[in-house]
Amino acid sequence: MKFLQLLTIITVLFANNAYSSNHERVIHYSPDKPTSIQNALDIFESKLALVTKIMTKPKIDDYDMEDVHEISYSLESAVTYLIENDDKRFKLLQKLEMVVLDLHNFSEERQLNMLKISYKKVKVNYKKVKRSYGG
Repeated sequence: MKFLQLLTIITVLFANNAYSSNHERVIHYSPDKPTSIQNALDIFESKLALVTKIMTKPKIDDYDMEDVHEISYSLESAVTYLIENDDKRFKLLQKLEMVVLDLHNFSEERQLNMLKISYKKVKVNYKKVKRSYGG
């Protein structure tokens, strides 16, 4: 019985640490912070290349998914910078933001099949964004 009580207390403590008091999302890793639109695109491209190395491995394990989870913070940071600084591409960037968030969530939740799907969507949407910038 004491074991269950201790387990419950530990679970509650971890749950409380996962969110701040006003339920804002907690950032577990420090993302790269873009300083310009070009820098945001460069960060996104370099981090997507790292994700690609992981996602093209023959076998992806929990450690790999945690690496994707960590990298996703920089992807999110880059997309957020672009959205905040480029009104002309808002809808296109918003679509990219949605699939990057999926990539983040599925990697964090260790849902490999959904992670693979969201990774492909990130690649497709990023190609559209890159093309819109002339790349």
